[in-house]
Amino acid sequence: MIKKIAAIAAAALILSPMIRAGMTRETPVEIIQPVVTVEPVEIKAPAPTTGPHAENLGTFTCTAYCACPLCCGKATTDPAYGITASGTTVQQGRTVAVDPEVIPLGSILYINGERLIAEDTGGAIEGNRIDIYFDSHDKALEYGVQEWDVWIWRDNT
Repeated sequence: MIKKIAAIAAAALILSPMIRAGMTRETPVEIIQPVVTVEPVEIKAPAPTTGPHAENLGTFTCTAYCACPLCCGKATTDPAYGITASGTTVQQGRTVAVDPEVIPLGSILYINGERLIAEDTGGAIEGNRIDIYFDSHDKALEYGVQEWDVWIWRDNT
């Protein structure tokens, strides 16, 4: 009996605003959804700037290279063509050449918001200089010479 009374009371609470408005259970209710327009935004992972894993190595001169004979001195028929000093195949958006006395090979770096890996070395890469790999000679020339803060990711685990 108490359950029936509770059910009737609940129904009355739900229906009372509808009854006051002259509505019945069959009256259609229009649900209005707000229209929201969201502009797409390119999101880049920020370089870590604090915490136990991030270390700012300072400002480096960043240049660019490709696998061509002009940049690397290797012919396309050379078995070592496109192979880095660490043994990986060069890849745009990943490979950079470093001075291994400053940055150990295999290090994860953050340069201008990009996550890159120190996989290569080069004769002209000494001290605070990094060479960023591009797929084409034209892209490498277009990059030119830029100055960027370089962050290294250190795994303290």
